[in-house]
Amino acid sequence: MADLLELFDELSGEPERFIDAGDRIVVFVLAHARPRGSAAGFDIRFAQVWTMRDGKPVVCEMFPKREDALEAVGLPKVGDTTMRTRLHDIDAVIADPPQVHFAPGGVFSTDRSCYEFIAGELREEGARTLETGCGISTVLLGRWSSEHTCVVPQPGEVRACRAYLEEHGQGGSVDFEVGPSDEVLPRLTGPALDLVLIDGGHGFPTPILDWYYAAGRLRQGGVVIIDDLQLRQVRLGLMDFLDADGRWERVESTGKWAAYRRLTAGNLREEWRDQAFLDAD
Repeated sequence: MADLLELFDELSGEPERFIDAGDRIVVFVLAHARPRGSAAGFDIRFAQVWTMRDGKPVVCEMFPKREDALEAVGLPKVGDTTMRTRLHDIDAVIADPPQVHFAPGGVFSTDRSCYEFIAGELREEGARTLETGCGISTVLLGRWSSEHTCVVPQPGEVRACRAYLEEHGQGGSVDFEVGPSDEVLPRLTGPALDLVLIDGGHGFPTPILDWYYAAGRLRQGGVVIIDDLQLRQVRLGLMDFLDADGRWERVESTGKWAAYRRLTAGNLREEWRDQAFLDAD
Protein backbone atom coordinates (compact mmCIF):
# COMPACT_ATOMS: atom_id res chain seq x y z
CA MET A 1 0.00 0.00 0.00
CA ALA A 2 2.84 2.40 0.84
CA ASP A 3 4.36 1.80 -2.60
CA LEU A 4 1.00 2.58 -4.21
CA LEU A 5 0.57 5.84 -2.30
CA GLU A 6 3.98 7.02 -3.45
CA LEU A 7 2.68 7.04 -7.04
CA PHE A 8 0.21 9.84 -6.28
CA ASP A 9 0.36 13.43 -5.08
CA GLU A 10 -3.34 13.20 -4.28
CA LEU A 11 -5.47 10.15 -3.52
CA SER A 12 -8.84 10.31 -1.78
CA GLY A 13 -12.11 8.43 -1.76
CA GLU A 14 -15.66 8.67 -0.48
CA PRO A 15 -18.51 6.15 -0.24
CA GLU A 16 -21.40 6.75 -2.64
CA ARG A 17 -23.70 3.94 -1.53
CA PHE A 18 -23.97 1.24 1.15
CA ILE A 19 -25.86 -1.99 0.38
CA ASP A 20 -26.78 -4.39 3.17
CA ALA A 21 -26.20 -8.03 2.18
CA GLY A 22 -26.65 -9.83 5.48
CA ASP A 23 -23.27 -10.44 7.11
CA ARG A 24 -21.61 -8.46 4.33
CA ILE A 25 -21.86 -4.83 3.22
CA VAL A 26 -21.23 -3.63 -0.31
CA VAL A 27 -19.73 -0.14 -0.52
CA PHE A 28 -19.65 1.76 -3.80
CA VAL A 29 -16.63 4.09 -3.68
CA LEU A 30 -15.73 7.15 -5.73
CA ALA A 31 -11.99 7.79 -5.64
CA HIS A 32 -10.04 10.77 -6.97
CA ALA A 33 -6.38 10.39 -7.88
CA ARG A 34 -3.68 12.73 -9.20
CA PRO A 35 -0.45 11.00 -10.24
CA ARG A 36 2.79 12.35 -8.88
CA GLY A 37 4.08 15.25 -10.99
CA SER A 38 0.85 15.58 -12.96
CA ALA A 39 -1.54 18.55 -12.96
CA ALA A 40 -4.47 16.41 -14.10
CA GLY A 41 -6.45 14.10 -11.85
CA PHE A 42 -9.07 11.46 -12.60
CA ASP A 43 -11.95 9.69 -10.89
CA ILE A 44 -12.34 5.94 -10.41
CA ARG A 45 -15.48 4.11 -9.30
CA PHE A 46 -15.09 0.69 -7.70
CA ALA A 47 -16.64 -1.40 -4.94
CA GLN A 48 -15.66 -2.97 -1.65
CA VAL A 49 -17.30 -5.93 0.07
CA TRP A 50 -16.87 -5.89 3.85
CA THR A 51 -17.50 -9.05 5.84
CA MET A 52 -18.86 -8.28 9.30
CA ARG A 53 -18.52 -10.28 12.50
CA ASP A 54 -20.13 -9.22 15.78
CA GLY A 55 -20.85 -5.85 14.22
CA LYS A 56 -17.22 -5.22 13.25
CA PRO A 57 -15.55 -5.40 9.80
CA VAL A 58 -13.08 -8.30 9.54
CA VAL A 59 -12.42 -8.73 5.80
CA CYS A 60 -12.45 -6.29 2.89
CA GLU A 61 -12.50 -7.42 -0.76
CA MET A 62 -11.91 -4.98 -3.63
CA PHE A 63 -13.82 -5.12 -6.94
CA PRO A 64 -12.90 -2.88 -9.90
CA LYS A 65 -16.38 -3.54 -11.37
CA ARG A 66 -19.31 -2.74 -9.11
CA GLU A 67 -21.53 -5.36 -10.72
CA ASP A 68 -18.96 -8.03 -9.74
CA ALA A 69 -19.26 -6.98 -6.10
CA LEU A 70 -23.04 -7.29 -6.27
CA GLU A 71 -22.74 -10.71 -7.85
CA ALA A 72 -20.29 -11.82 -5.14
CA VAL A 73 -22.90 -11.27 -2.42
CA GLY A 74 -25.81 -12.73 -4.40
CA LEU A 75 -27.20 -9.44 -5.67
CA PRO A 76 -28.81 -7.82 -7.63
CA LYS A 77 -32.42 -8.91 -7.70
CA VAL A 78 -32.50 -8.51 -11.48
CA GLY A 79 -30.45 -10.84 -13.64
CA ASP A 80 -26.72 -10.32 -13.96
CA THR A 81 -26.89 -9.52 -17.67
CA THR A 82 -29.70 -7.02 -17.17
CA MET A 83 -27.88 -5.31 -14.32
CA ARG A 84 -24.68 -5.01 -16.33
CA THR A 85 -26.67 -3.49 -19.19
CA ARG A 86 -28.37 -1.03 -16.86
CA LEU A 87 -25.09 0.07 -15.30
CA HIS A 88 -23.78 0.66 -18.81
CA ASP A 89 -26.94 2.67 -19.56
CA ILE A 90 -26.21 4.88 -16.56
CA ASP A 91 -22.66 5.53 -17.76
CA ALA A 92 -23.86 6.35 -21.27
CA VAL A 93 -26.67 8.73 -20.30
CA ILE A 94 -24.57 10.58 -17.69
CA ALA A 95 -21.88 11.05 -20.36
CA ASP A 96 -24.43 12.28 -22.92
CA PRO A 97 -27.45 13.63 -20.99
CA PRO A 98 -30.59 15.28 -22.37
CA GLN A 99 -30.26 19.07 -22.50
CA VAL A 100 -33.48 20.00 -20.74
CA HIS A 101 -32.53 22.58 -18.08
CA PHE A 102 -30.64 25.83 -17.77
CA ALA A 103 -28.02 24.13 -15.62
CA PRO A 104 -24.34 23.15 -15.77
CA GLY A 105 -24.16 20.32 -18.30
CA GLY A 106 -27.67 21.11 -19.49
CA VAL A 107 -29.48 19.03 -16.87
CA PHE A 108 -30.05 18.84 -13.13
CA SER A 109 -29.46 15.33 -11.81
CA THR A 110 -29.44 13.24 -8.68
CA ASP A 111 -26.54 11.14 -7.40
CA ARG A 112 -25.39 8.22 -9.51
CA SER A 113 -26.17 5.98 -6.52
CA CYS A 114 -29.87 6.75 -6.97
CA TYR A 115 -29.83 5.57 -10.59
CA GLU A 116 -27.98 2.43 -9.49
CA PHE A 117 -30.60 1.79 -6.81
CA ILE A 118 -33.37 2.07 -9.39
CA ALA A 119 -31.47 -0.25 -11.73
CA GLY A 120 -31.42 -2.96 -9.08
CA GLU A 121 -34.96 -2.34 -7.90
CA LEU A 122 -37.03 -2.54 -11.09
CA ARG A 123 -38.01 -5.98 -12.26
CA GLU A 124 -36.83 -6.96 -15.71
CA GLU A 125 -40.25 -6.97 -17.38
CA GLY A 126 -43.53 -5.20 -16.82
CA ALA A 127 -42.40 -2.42 -14.47
CA ARG A 128 -44.69 0.61 -14.24
CA THR A 129 -43.12 3.85 -13.09
CA LEU A 130 -43.90 7.55 -12.68
CA GLU A 131 -41.80 10.63 -11.97
CA THR A 132 -42.30 14.33 -11.46
CA GLY A 133 -39.63 16.36 -13.23
CA CYS A 134 -37.49 15.17 -16.13
CA GLY A 135 -33.86 14.58 -17.00
CA ILE A 136 -31.44 11.64 -16.90
CA SER A 137 -33.93 9.62 -14.86
CA THR A 138 -36.54 10.02 -17.60
CA VAL A 139 -34.27 8.39 -20.16
CA LEU A 140 -33.33 5.53 -17.84
CA LEU A 141 -36.84 4.85 -16.57
CA GLY A 142 -38.18 4.98 -20.12
CA ARG A 143 -35.57 2.39 -21.07
CA TRP A 144 -36.14 0.07 -18.10
CA SER A 145 -39.93 0.27 -17.67
CA SER A 146 -42.75 -1.12 -19.74
CA GLU A 147 -44.81 2.00 -18.90
CA HIS A 148 -43.28 5.25 -17.70
CA THR A 149 -45.14 8.50 -17.06
CA CYS A 150 -43.31 11.80 -16.65
CA VAL A 151 -45.11 14.85 -15.25
CA VAL A 152 -43.48 18.11 -16.33
CA PRO A 153 -44.82 21.68 -16.08
CA GLN A 154 -42.69 23.19 -18.87
CA PRO A 155 -43.54 22.29 -22.51
CA GLY A 156 -40.01 23.30 -23.58
CA GLU A 157 -38.47 20.65 -21.34
CA VAL A 158 -40.80 18.05 -22.82
CA ARG A 159 -39.87 19.01 -26.38
CA ALA A 160 -36.15 18.79 -25.56
CA CYS A 161 -36.51 15.44 -23.81
CA ARG A 162 -38.65 13.99 -26.60
CA ALA A 163 -36.09 15.08 -29.20
CA TYR A 164 -33.33 13.38 -27.19
CA LEU A 165 -35.35 10.18 -26.86
CA GLU A 166 -36.09 10.12 -30.60
CA GLU A 167 -32.42 10.70 -31.42
CA HIS A 168 -31.39 7.83 -29.15
CA GLY A 169 -33.94 5.32 -30.40
CA GLN A 170 -36.38 5.67 -27.51
CA GLY A 171 -39.22 7.48 -29.23
CA GLY A 172 -42.53 6.65 -27.54
CA SER A 173 -40.91 5.12 -24.46
CA VAL A 174 -42.23 7.86 -22.15
CA ASP A 175 -45.76 9.19 -21.70
CA PHE A 176 -45.41 12.91 -20.93
CA GLU A 177 -48.10 14.74 -18.98
CA VAL A 178 -47.61 18.50 -19.28
CA GLY A 179 -48.73 20.74 -16.45
CA PRO A 180 -48.18 21.48 -12.75
CA SER A 181 -48.05 18.22 -10.81
CA ASP A 182 -50.76 19.34 -8.34
CA GLU A 183 -53.15 19.62 -11.30
CA VAL A 184 -51.99 16.61 -13.32
CA LEU A 185 -51.48 13.90 -10.69
CA PRO A 186 -55.04 13.90 -9.22
CA ARG A 187 -56.53 13.06 -12.62
CA LEU A 188 -54.10 10.27 -13.54
CA THR A 189 -55.39 6.70 -13.22
CA GLY A 190 -54.15 3.26 -14.19
CA PRO A 191 -52.60 0.10 -12.78
CA ALA A 192 -50.60 0.15 -9.56
CA LEU A 193 -47.07 1.50 -9.85
CA ASP A 194 -43.79 -0.20 -8.97
CA LEU A 195 -41.73 2.95 -8.45
CA VAL A 196 -42.33 6.69 -8.08
CA LEU A 197 -39.59 9.32 -8.28
CA ILE A 198 -40.41 12.71 -6.74
CA ASP A 199 -38.08 15.26 -8.30
CA GLY A 200 -40.32 17.96 -9.75
CA GLY A 201 -41.34 21.15 -7.98
CA HIS A 202 -39.24 21.69 -4.85
CA GLY A 203 -41.17 24.46 -3.14
CA PHE A 204 -43.19 23.49 -0.06
CA PRO A 205 -45.71 21.77 -0.11
CA THR A 206 -45.28 20.43 -3.66
CA PRO A 207 -43.17 17.37 -2.69
CA ILE A 208 -45.83 16.38 -0.14
CA LEU A 209 -48.60 16.74 -2.74
CA ASP A 210 -46.58 14.71 -5.24
CA TRP A 211 -46.09 11.98 -2.62
CA TYR A 212 -49.77 12.00 -1.67
CA TYR A 213 -51.10 11.59 -5.21
CA ALA A 214 -48.32 9.57 -6.86
CA ALA A 215 -47.19 7.29 -4.02
CA GLY A 216 -50.86 6.59 -3.31
CA ARG A 217 -50.81 4.56 -6.51
CA LEU A 218 -47.91 2.34 -5.44
CA ARG A 219 -48.52 -1.38 -5.13
CA GLN A 220 -47.68 -3.05 -1.86
CA GLY A 221 -43.91 -3.42 -1.95
CA GLY A 222 -43.50 -0.54 -4.39
CA VAL A 223 -40.93 2.19 -3.78
CA VAL A 224 -41.07 5.98 -3.65
CA ILE A 225 -37.83 7.96 -4.05
CA ILE A 226 -37.60 11.56 -2.88
CA ASP A 227 -34.75 13.58 -4.32
CA ASP A 228 -33.00 16.80 -3.24
CA LEU A 229 -33.20 16.24 0.50
CA GLN A 230 -30.55 18.93 0.95
CA LEU A 231 -33.46 21.37 0.53
CA ARG A 232 -35.48 21.91 3.71
CA GLN A 233 -38.53 22.68 1.58
CA VAL A 234 -38.40 19.08 0.33
CA ARG A 235 -37.74 17.44 3.71
CA LEU A 236 -40.15 19.52 5.78
CA GLY A 237 -42.85 17.35 7.28
CA LEU A 238 -42.66 14.54 4.75
CA MET A 239 -39.52 12.80 5.97
CA ASP A 240 -40.55 12.88 9.62
CA PHE A 241 -43.91 11.39 8.69
CA LEU A 242 -42.48 8.56 6.59
CA ASP A 243 -39.85 7.68 9.21
CA ALA A 244 -42.52 7.54 11.94
CA ASP A 245 -45.12 5.58 9.93
CA GLY A 246 -44.58 1.81 10.16
CA ARG A 247 -46.40 1.42 6.85
CA TRP A 248 -43.29 2.80 5.12
CA GLU A 249 -39.81 1.31 5.34
CA ARG A 250 -36.73 3.38 4.54
CA VAL A 251 -34.65 1.04 2.39
CA GLU A 252 -31.81 3.30 1.32
CA SER A 253 -30.80 6.94 1.61
CA THR A 254 -28.02 9.47 1.27
CA GLY A 255 -27.90 13.16 2.04
CA LYS A 256 -29.35 13.74 -1.43
CA TRP A 257 -32.13 11.16 -1.79
CA ALA A 258 -34.12 8.55 0.11
CA ALA A 259 -36.12 5.49 -0.94
CA TYR A 260 -39.08 4.14 1.02
CA ARG A 261 -40.87 0.85 0.43
CA ARG A 262 -44.62 0.87 0.85
CA LEU A 263 -45.90 -1.99 3.02
CA THR A 264 -49.59 -1.37 2.28
CA ALA A 265 -51.64 -0.38 -0.77
CA GLY A 266 -54.48 1.97 -1.69
CA ASN A 267 -54.90 5.74 -1.59
CA LEU A 268 -53.35 7.70 1.25
CA ARG A 269 -56.49 9.50 2.40
CA GLU A 270 -57.05 9.09 6.16
CA GLU A 271 -58.03 10.95 9.33
CA TRP A 272 -55.84 12.01 12.22
CA ARG A 273 -57.18 9.09 14.27
CA ASP A 274 -55.36 6.75 11.87
CA GLN A 275 -52.03 8.38 12.65
CA ALA A 276 -51.58 7.64 16.34
CA PHE A 277 -47.93 6.85 15.68
CA LEU A 278 -47.34 10.61 15.45
CA ASP A 279 -48.35 10.92 19.11
CA ALA A 280 -45.75 8.39 20.28
CA ASP A 281 -43.53 11.10 21.74
